[in-house]
Amino acid sequence: MALAASEAGHEVVFATAETRHAALRSVGLRPVAAGPSVEETFHFFARQSYGVTEGLRSGELSEHQRNDLIAFVTGSFLPRRLTEQLLPVIADFAPDLVVWECYNFGAAFAAKLSGTPSLCHGICRITSFDLHDHIVSAARNTGVELLGPDWAPDWGHSLGDRLLDIFPPSLQGLDFLAAEYRLELRPESAEAANPGDPVAAWAGTRPRPLVYLTMGTVFGSEQVLRQAVRGLGELEVDVLVATGPKVRLDTFGSVPENVRLTSWIPQSAVLPHADLVVHHGGSGTTLGSVAGRCAATVPAPGRRPFRQRRRRVGGGRGATSVGRGPDSRNDRGRGTGAAGRRGCPPRGGPRGRGDREDAVGQGDRRAARRPRAVMSPHPAG
Repeated sequence: MALAASEAGHEVVFATAETRHAALRSVGLRPVAAGPSVEETFHFFARQSYGVTEGLRSGELSEHQRNDLIAFVTGSFLPRRLTEQLLPVIADFAPDLVVWECYNFGAAFAAKLSGTPSLCHGICRITSFDLHDHIVSAARNTGVELLGPDWAPDWGHSLGDRLLDIFPPSLQGLDFLAAEYRLELRPESAEAANPGDPVAAWAGTRPRPLVYLTMGTVFGSEQVLRQAVRGLGELEVDVLVATGPKVRLDTFGSVPENVRLTSWIPQSAVLPHADLVVHHGGSGTTLGSVAGRCAATVPAPGRRPFRQRRRRVGGGRGATSVGRGPDSRNDRGRGTGAAGRRGCPPRGGPRGRGDREDAVGQGDRRAARRPRAVMSPHPAG
Protein backbone atom coordinates (compact mmCIF):
# COMPACT_ATOMS: atom_id res chain seq x y z
CA MET A 1 0.00 0.00 0.00
CA ALA A 2 2.80 2.43 0.90
CA LEU A 3 4.64 1.72 -2.36
CA ALA A 4 1.45 2.06 -4.38
CA ALA A 5 0.72 5.42 -2.77
CA SER A 6 4.28 6.61 -3.37
CA GLU A 7 4.24 5.52 -7.02
CA ALA A 8 0.93 7.37 -7.49
CA GLY A 9 2.59 10.61 -6.45
CA HIS A 10 1.59 10.79 -2.80
CA GLU A 11 4.12 11.69 -0.12
CA VAL A 12 4.41 8.78 2.30
CA VAL A 13 5.95 8.51 5.75
CA PHE A 14 6.15 5.00 7.25
CA ALA A 15 6.22 4.93 11.06
CA THR A 16 7.61 1.75 12.57
CA ALA A 17 10.33 0.38 14.86
CA GLU A 18 13.89 1.19 13.81
CA THR A 19 14.63 -2.48 13.16
CA ARG A 20 12.45 -2.20 10.02
CA HIS A 21 13.96 1.03 8.68
CA ALA A 22 16.70 -0.48 6.50
CA ALA A 23 14.18 -2.65 4.64
CA LEU A 24 11.92 0.36 4.04
CA ARG A 25 14.74 2.53 2.76
CA SER A 26 15.81 -0.24 0.40
CA VAL A 27 12.51 0.08 -1.47
CA GLY A 28 12.54 3.89 -1.46
CA LEU A 29 10.23 4.63 1.49
CA ARG A 30 10.86 7.23 4.20
CA PRO A 31 10.71 5.71 7.71
CA VAL A 32 10.28 7.49 11.02
CA ALA A 33 10.86 5.92 14.42
CA ALA A 34 7.88 4.51 16.30
CA GLY A 35 8.41 1.80 18.80
CA PRO A 36 9.68 -0.20 20.61
CA SER A 37 9.09 -3.20 18.40
CA VAL A 38 6.38 -5.70 19.25
CA GLU A 39 8.96 -8.45 19.72
CA GLU A 40 11.15 -6.65 22.24
CA THR A 41 8.11 -5.37 24.14
CA PHE A 42 6.74 -8.89 24.56
CA HIS A 43 10.10 -10.16 25.75
CA PHE A 44 10.55 -7.27 28.20
CA PHE A 45 7.19 -7.80 29.90
CA ALA A 46 7.58 -11.58 29.90
CA ARG A 47 10.74 -11.08 31.95
CA GLN A 48 9.24 -8.35 34.13
CA SER A 49 5.92 -10.06 34.83
CA TYR A 50 6.77 -13.76 34.84
CA GLY A 51 10.57 -13.96 35.10
CA VAL A 52 11.00 -15.89 31.86
CA THR A 53 13.61 -15.23 29.18
CA GLU A 54 11.99 -16.79 26.14
CA GLY A 55 9.03 -14.39 25.90
CA LEU A 56 5.98 -15.81 24.15
CA ARG A 57 7.96 -18.84 23.04
CA SER A 58 8.55 -19.97 26.59
CA GLY A 59 6.94 -23.18 27.80
CA GLU A 60 6.93 -21.56 31.24
CA LEU A 61 3.98 -19.35 30.24
CA SER A 62 0.52 -20.83 30.54
CA GLU A 63 -2.03 -20.04 27.85
CA HIS A 64 -3.82 -17.71 30.28
CA GLN A 65 -0.59 -15.86 31.11
CA ARG A 66 0.35 -15.56 27.43
CA ASN A 67 -3.08 -14.22 26.47
CA ASP A 68 -3.02 -11.67 29.30
CA LEU A 69 0.44 -10.56 28.20
CA ILE A 70 -0.60 -10.22 24.55
CA ALA A 71 -3.74 -8.26 25.46
CA PHE A 72 -1.83 -5.90 27.76
CA VAL A 73 0.98 -5.21 25.28
CA THR A 74 -1.26 -4.96 22.19
CA GLY A 75 -4.30 -3.28 23.72
CA SER A 76 -2.78 -1.06 26.40
CA PHE A 77 0.98 -0.51 26.61
CA LEU A 78 1.92 -0.11 22.94
CA PRO A 79 -1.16 2.00 22.04
CA ARG A 80 -0.29 4.51 24.78
CA ARG A 81 3.40 4.63 23.81
CA LEU A 82 2.69 4.91 20.07
CA THR A 83 0.00 7.55 20.53
CA GLU A 84 2.51 9.69 22.41
CA GLN A 85 5.18 9.16 19.74
CA LEU A 86 2.96 9.62 16.68
CA LEU A 87 1.11 12.79 17.65
CA PRO A 88 4.22 14.96 16.98
CA VAL A 89 4.84 13.09 13.70
CA ILE A 90 1.30 13.78 12.54
CA ALA A 91 1.55 17.42 13.63
CA ASP A 92 4.81 17.85 11.68
CA PHE A 93 3.87 15.87 8.56
CA ALA A 94 0.19 16.96 8.44
CA PRO A 95 -1.02 13.92 6.49
CA ASP A 96 -4.34 13.75 4.68
CA LEU A 97 -4.76 10.11 5.76
CA VAL A 98 -3.35 7.75 8.38
CA VAL A 99 -3.34 4.06 7.38
CA TRP A 100 -2.82 1.90 10.47
CA GLU A 101 -2.15 -1.79 10.68
CA CYS A 102 -4.83 -3.87 12.36
CA TYR A 103 -3.93 -4.22 16.07
CA ASN A 104 -1.68 -1.13 15.92
CA PHE A 105 -4.24 0.82 17.92
CA GLY A 106 -1.84 3.60 18.90
CA ALA A 107 -1.74 4.91 15.32
CA ALA A 108 -5.56 4.92 15.24
CA PHE A 109 -5.77 6.84 18.52
CA ALA A 110 -3.18 9.39 17.34
CA ALA A 111 -5.16 9.94 14.13
CA LYS A 112 -8.41 10.46 16.03
CA LEU A 113 -6.85 12.79 18.59
CA SER A 114 -5.37 14.90 15.79
CA GLY A 115 -8.57 14.91 13.74
CA THR A 116 -6.90 13.14 10.79
CA PRO A 117 -8.95 10.72 8.66
CA SER A 118 -7.80 7.13 9.16
CA LEU A 119 -8.14 3.72 7.57
CA CYS A 120 -7.38 0.30 9.07
CA HIS A 121 -5.27 -2.15 7.05
CA GLY A 122 -6.06 -5.78 7.87
CA ILE A 123 -3.27 -8.35 8.12
CA CYS A 124 -5.11 -11.49 9.17
CA ARG A 125 -8.33 -13.45 9.48
CA ILE A 126 -10.93 -11.34 11.32
CA THR A 127 -13.22 -13.29 13.61
CA SER A 128 -14.25 -13.43 17.23
CA PHE A 129 -12.29 -15.65 19.59
CA ASP A 130 -11.19 -15.30 23.20
CA LEU A 131 -7.76 -13.73 22.63
CA HIS A 132 -8.98 -11.32 19.95
CA ASP A 133 -11.91 -10.21 22.10
CA HIS A 134 -9.54 -9.74 25.06
CA ILE A 135 -7.25 -7.51 22.94
CA VAL A 136 -10.11 -5.43 21.51
CA SER A 137 -11.61 -4.98 24.98
CA ALA A 138 -8.27 -3.68 26.30
CA ALA A 139 -7.95 -1.36 23.29
CA ARG A 140 -11.46 0.01 23.80
CA ASN A 141 -10.67 0.78 27.45
CA THR A 142 -7.47 2.53 26.37
CA GLY A 143 -9.42 4.49 23.78
CA VAL A 144 -11.94 5.68 26.34
CA GLU A 145 -9.10 6.92 28.56
CA LEU A 146 -7.38 8.73 25.66
CA LEU A 147 -10.39 9.98 23.70
CA GLY A 148 -12.96 10.48 26.44
CA PRO A 149 -15.94 8.57 27.84
CA ASP A 150 -18.18 9.43 24.88
CA TRP A 151 -15.96 7.58 22.42
CA ALA A 152 -17.81 4.44 21.33
CA PRO A 153 -16.84 3.09 17.88
CA ASP A 154 -19.46 1.19 15.90
CA TRP A 155 -16.98 -1.30 14.45
CA GLY A 156 -14.90 -3.03 17.09
CA HIS A 157 -12.32 -4.70 14.84
CA SER A 158 -11.22 -1.39 13.33
CA LEU A 159 -12.21 1.12 16.04
CA GLY A 160 -14.80 2.75 13.81
CA ASP A 161 -12.65 2.96 10.65
CA ARG A 162 -13.16 1.13 7.39
CA LEU A 163 -10.88 -1.88 7.04
CA LEU A 164 -8.85 -2.90 3.98
CA ASP A 165 -9.10 -6.69 3.95
CA ILE A 166 -6.26 -8.50 2.16
CA PHE A 167 -7.34 -12.00 3.20
CA PRO A 168 -9.09 -14.03 0.47
CA PRO A 169 -12.78 -14.67 1.20
CA SER A 170 -12.26 -18.43 1.35
CA LEU A 171 -9.95 -17.93 4.37
CA GLN A 172 -11.70 -14.98 5.97
CA GLY A 173 -14.06 -15.22 8.95
CA LEU A 174 -17.61 -15.78 7.74
CA ASP A 175 -19.05 -13.26 10.20
CA PHE A 176 -16.74 -10.56 8.84
CA LEU A 177 -17.29 -11.06 5.10
CA ALA A 178 -20.62 -9.19 5.14
CA ALA A 179 -19.40 -6.37 7.38
CA GLU A 180 -20.32 -2.96 5.98
CA TYR A 181 -16.92 -1.49 6.81
CA ARG A 182 -14.92 -4.20 4.97
CA LEU A 183 -13.13 -3.11 1.78
CA GLU A 184 -11.60 -5.98 -0.17
CA LEU A 185 -8.04 -5.49 -1.41
CA ARG A 186 -5.81 -7.92 -3.25
CA PRO A 187 -2.44 -8.36 -1.48
CA GLU A 188 0.83 -7.88 -3.32
CA SER A 189 4.33 -8.66 -2.10
CA ALA A 190 6.65 -5.73 -1.47
CA GLU A 191 9.65 -7.95 -0.77
CA ALA A 192 12.54 -7.84 -3.19
CA ALA A 193 15.16 -10.56 -3.40
CA ASN A 194 18.80 -9.60 -3.84
CA PRO A 195 19.78 -10.92 -7.29
CA GLY A 196 23.13 -11.96 -5.84
CA ASP A 197 21.69 -13.81 -2.84
CA PRO A 198 23.09 -17.37 -3.05
CA VAL A 199 20.22 -18.84 -1.02
CA ALA A 200 17.57 -17.35 -3.33
CA ALA A 201 19.53 -18.54 -6.36
CA TRP A 202 19.86 -22.05 -4.89
CA ALA A 203 16.11 -22.23 -4.20
CA GLY A 204 15.35 -21.97 -7.91
CA THR A 205 17.99 -24.36 -9.27
CA ARG A 206 17.71 -27.64 -7.37
CA PRO A 207 16.56 -30.87 -9.03
CA ARG A 208 14.67 -32.27 -6.02
CA PRO A 209 11.40 -31.05 -4.47
CA LEU A 210 11.83 -28.08 -2.12
CA VAL A 211 10.31 -27.80 1.35
CA TYR A 212 10.30 -24.31 2.87
CA LEU A 213 10.17 -24.30 6.70
CA THR A 214 9.55 -21.19 8.80
CA MET A 215 8.08 -20.33 12.19
CA GLY A 216 7.91 -16.61 11.38
CA THR A 217 9.77 -13.64 12.80
CA VAL A 218 7.89 -13.23 16.12
CA PHE A 219 7.12 -16.76 17.31
CA GLY A 220 10.23 -18.54 16.02
CA SER A 221 10.99 -21.49 18.26
CA GLU A 222 14.29 -23.38 18.17
CA GLN A 223 12.65 -26.47 19.66
CA VAL A 224 9.90 -26.62 17.03
CA LEU A 225 12.36 -25.97 14.21
CA ARG A 226 14.71 -28.70 15.44
CA GLN A 227 11.92 -31.27 15.54
CA ALA A 228 10.72 -30.29 12.08
CA VAL A 229 14.25 -30.40 10.65
CA ARG A 230 14.78 -33.92 12.03
CA GLY A 231 11.62 -35.20 10.37
CA LEU A 232 12.02 -33.36 7.07
CA GLY A 233 15.69 -34.34 6.89
CA GLU A 234 14.65 -37.98 6.45
CA LEU A 235 12.71 -37.23 3.24
CA GLU A 236 14.09 -37.23 -0.31
CA VAL A 237 13.73 -33.46 -0.60
CA ASP A 238 15.74 -30.29 -0.18
CA VAL A 239 14.77 -28.22 2.88
CA LEU A 240 15.23 -24.47 3.25
CA VAL A 241 14.77 -23.22 6.83
CA ALA A 242 14.23 -19.53 7.64
CA THR A 243 14.90 -19.45 11.38
CA GLY A 244 13.89 -15.82 12.00
CA PRO A 245 15.77 -13.21 14.07
CA LYS A 246 15.09 -14.87 17.44
CA VAL A 247 16.86 -18.15 16.66
CA ARG A 248 20.64 -18.18 16.20
CA LEU A 249 21.93 -20.29 13.32
CA ASP A 250 24.99 -21.45 15.26
CA THR A 251 22.82 -23.16 17.91
CA PHE A 252 21.73 -25.85 15.44
CA GLY A 253 25.15 -27.46 15.03
CA SER A 254 25.16 -30.09 12.30
CA VAL A 255 22.00 -30.61 10.24
CA PRO A 256 21.14 -33.22 7.59
CA GLU A 257 22.87 -32.70 4.23
CA ASN A 258 19.59 -31.86 2.50
CA VAL A 259 18.83 -28.99 4.93
CA ARG A 260 19.97 -25.41 4.39
CA LEU A 261 19.60 -22.73 7.09
CA THR A 262 19.22 -18.96 6.74
CA SER A 263 18.05 -16.37 9.24
CA TRP A 264 15.77 -14.64 6.71
CA ILE A 265 14.89 -14.67 3.04
CA PRO A 266 12.21 -12.73 1.15
CA GLN A 267 9.34 -15.18 0.82
CA SER A 268 8.70 -13.90 -2.69
CA ALA A 269 12.08 -15.40 -3.60
CA VAL A 270 11.34 -18.90 -2.31
CA LEU A 271 7.57 -19.52 -2.44
CA PRO A 272 7.39 -19.76 -6.26
CA HIS A 273 9.87 -22.67 -6.07
CA ALA A 274 8.47 -24.44 -2.98
CA ASP A 275 6.66 -27.75 -3.35
CA LEU A 276 5.66 -27.77 0.33
CA VAL A 277 5.49 -24.91 2.86
CA VAL A 278 5.67 -25.94 6.52
CA HIS A 279 4.83 -22.98 8.74
CA HIS A 280 3.21 -21.70 11.92
CA GLY A 281 -0.04 -20.38 10.46
CA GLY A 282 1.10 -16.74 10.40
CA SER A 283 -0.68 -14.31 8.10
CA GLY A 284 2.15 -13.57 5.66
CA THR A 285 3.15 -17.16 5.01
CA THR A 286 -0.48 -18.27 4.85
CA LEU A 287 -1.26 -15.67 2.19
CA GLY A 288 1.83 -16.61 0.21
CA SER A 289 1.20 -20.34 0.39
CA VAL A 290 -2.43 -20.31 -0.78
CA ALA A 291 -1.34 -19.56 -4.35
CA GLY A 292 -1.12 -23.21 -5.37
CA ARG A 293 1.43 -24.20 -2.72
CA CYS A 294 0.98 -27.36 -0.69
CA ALA A 295 1.01 -26.28 2.96
CA ALA A 296 1.26 -27.86 6.41
CA THR A 297 0.93 -25.96 9.69
CA VAL A 298 2.69 -26.92 12.91
CA PRO A 299 1.85 -25.68 16.43
CA ALA A 300 3.69 -22.57 17.56
CA PRO A 301 3.12 -20.52 20.73
CA GLY A 302 0.71 -17.64 20.24
CA ARG A 303 -0.79 -18.97 16.98
CA ARG A 304 -3.34 -21.44 18.32
CA PRO A 305 -6.63 -19.61 17.66
CA PHE A 306 -5.84 -18.76 14.04
CA ARG A 307 -4.31 -22.16 13.36
CA GLN A 308 -7.39 -24.04 14.51
CA ARG A 309 -9.67 -21.90 12.38
CA ARG A 310 -7.41 -22.23 9.36
CA ARG A 311 -7.70 -26.00 9.59
CA ARG A 312 -11.47 -25.70 9.28
CA VAL A 313 -11.48 -23.43 6.23
CA GLY A 314 -8.46 -24.86 4.42
CA GLY A 315 -5.50 -23.16 2.85
CA GLY A 316 -3.14 -24.04 0.03
CA ARG A 317 -3.44 -27.27 -1.90
CA GLY A 318 -3.29 -30.23 0.43
CA ALA A 319 -3.27 -28.05 3.55
CA THR A 320 -3.00 -30.05 6.76
CA SER A 321 -1.78 -29.77 10.33
CA VAL A 322 1.22 -31.64 11.71
CA GLY A 323 1.45 -32.67 15.37
CA ARG A 324 4.23 -31.88 17.80
CA GLY A 325 5.34 -33.74 20.88
CA PRO A 326 8.40 -35.19 22.64
CA ASP A 327 8.33 -38.35 20.51
CA SER A 328 7.07 -36.85 17.28
CA ARG A 329 10.11 -37.40 15.05
CA ASN A 330 8.59 -40.23 13.02
CA ASP A 331 5.10 -38.73 13.16
CA ARG A 332 6.44 -35.47 11.81
CA GLY A 333 8.20 -37.16 8.93
CA ARG A 334 5.13 -39.19 8.00
CA GLY A 335 2.73 -36.28 8.54
CA THR A 336 4.69 -33.94 6.34
CA GLY A 337 5.20 -36.61 3.72
CA ALA A 338 1.49 -37.34 3.73
CA ALA A 339 0.78 -33.66 3.19
CA GLY A 340 2.98 -33.87 0.12
CA ARG A 341 0.96 -36.79 -1.26
CA ARG A 342 -2.58 -35.69 -0.42
CA GLY A 343 -3.93 -33.29 -2.98
CA CYS A 344 -0.74 -31.39 -3.83
CA PRO A 345 -0.18 -30.56 -7.49
CA PRO A 346 2.47 -32.79 -9.07
CA ARG A 347 5.97 -31.34 -9.30
CA GLY A 348 6.16 -29.33 -12.49
CA GLY A 349 2.36 -29.25 -12.73
CA PRO A 350 0.30 -26.12 -13.26
CA ARG A 351 0.56 -23.51 -10.52
CA GLY A 352 -0.42 -20.40 -12.38
CA ARG A 353 -3.40 -18.07 -12.25
CA GLY A 354 -5.95 -20.87 -12.24
CA ASP A 355 -4.37 -22.50 -9.21
CA ARG A 356 -4.27 -19.18 -7.37
CA GLU A 357 -7.95 -18.52 -8.02
CA ASP A 358 -9.01 -22.05 -7.10
CA ALA A 359 -7.00 -21.88 -3.88
CA VAL A 360 -8.62 -18.67 -2.72
CA GLY A 361 -12.18 -19.50 -3.66
CA GLN A 362 -13.13 -20.08 -7.34
CA GLY A 363 -11.63 -16.84 -8.55
CA ASP A 364 -13.26 -14.60 -5.96
CA ARG A 365 -10.03 -12.60 -5.70
CA ARG A 366 -10.60 -11.21 -9.21
CA ALA A 367 -13.15 -8.79 -7.73
CA ALA A 368 -10.58 -7.41 -5.28
CA ARG A 369 -8.72 -4.34 -6.46
CA ARG A 370 -4.94 -4.09 -6.34
CA PRO A 371 -3.29 -1.38 -4.21
CA ARG A 372 -2.14 0.53 -7.30
CA ALA A 373 -5.73 0.69 -8.52
CA VAL A 374 -6.91 2.06 -5.18
CA MET A 375 -4.24 4.78 -4.99
CA SER A 376 -5.20 7.21 -7.75
CA PRO A 377 -2.46 9.57 -8.99
CA HIS A 378 -2.01 12.71 -6.95
CA PRO A 379 -3.76 15.61 -8.67
CA ALA A 380 -1.48 18.14 -10.31
CA GLY A 381 -0.90 21.39 -8.44
